[in-house]
Amino acid sequence: MPEIDAVLPLLPRDFERFTILARSLERFMSDLGQLFVVVPDRFHAELARLLEPYGRRLPMRVIKEQQWVPEMPQLRHLPGWYKQQLVKLASAEYVTSDFFLTLDADVVCTRPVSYQKLVIAGRAPCHAIPVCDHPQWYLGSEAVLDLSAKRQNILHNVTPCVMSREGTLELIAHLNQVALARPYSSGFRGLQQRLFFTLHRLGRHRAQPPWRGWLGSSRPWAEYATYFTFLEATGRYDRFHFDSERCVYDIERSVWVKKFPIETMDPEPLFRLDGPPYFVVIQSNSGIDAKRTWRVLEPWLGPAPLHLGIQ
Repeated sequence: MPEIDAVLPLLPRDFERFTILARSLERFMSDLGQLFVVVPDRFHAELARLLEPYGRRLPMRVIKEQQWVPEMPQLRHLPGWYKQQLVKLASAEYVTSDFFLTLDADVVCTRPVSYQKLVIAGRAPCHAIPVCDHPQWYLGSEAVLDLSAKRQNILHNVTPCVMSREGTLELIAHLNQVALARPYSSGFRGLQQRLFFTLHRLGRHRAQPPWRGWLGSSRPWAEYATYFTFLEATGRYDRFHFDSERCVYDIERSVWVKKFPIETMDPEPLFRLDGPPYFVVIQSNSGIDAKRTWRVLEPWLGPAPLHLGIQ
């Protein structure tokens, strides 16, 4: 039976949220291949120690961030969100399953899910919302790709997302070609590119493939906007994905806003029946701590995870 690898960037501040995700994967995801938890090098010893008990329950590997993105020390100007996006794209060079699942610590698996449910006849679902709240992601993605998006004013699903390993590797190859051609943008983005990409090409990682340096010099963009725009613009989309009316995560019941009264949430619809959706997102920037989330979800996930500090 095929398995599916998963990739999770993790910081110490998100460890408690991770414990809920880990419990949910243990309960509902039977054919998880390898869970790659990618952490900043400076936190590796601390997080490896905290994650060790979970590695006895899940097929987990704790990876130093610079193992996948060697240029990370040169990308100090990047906000952490962009660093995590680079990790997710770079993961295609290390996962072994044909498709892989991207995760964040604020994701919870809520229903039985498997490779066969996430990949149908060799393709993964893609849900597109017909209104785009983040046009800068797509304008930026077109700029870094030097391509025009085939579909306009839409928003592709975000994390958790099922991505094709082969499709992502082809995206990386394309970005390497674009980076070597240096089609600098106009305006502030072009100034960033000229400054940071030049520093990258002169730095100690100049022998590395240039795609990570190119992306690191070219924000704003977003990994899924870049990935799906590339596939659609180059006629590859139908090889790896199909349009799905249902997202793999519950968009309506996920928590996206601050000060949401999570204690008023009725979680039963998340856990009953079969998916999709298979996941829910309790977004970390909502300000809802892991203990409050756990108290709401506990009836469906069992005893409190290790380290959460709930008796």
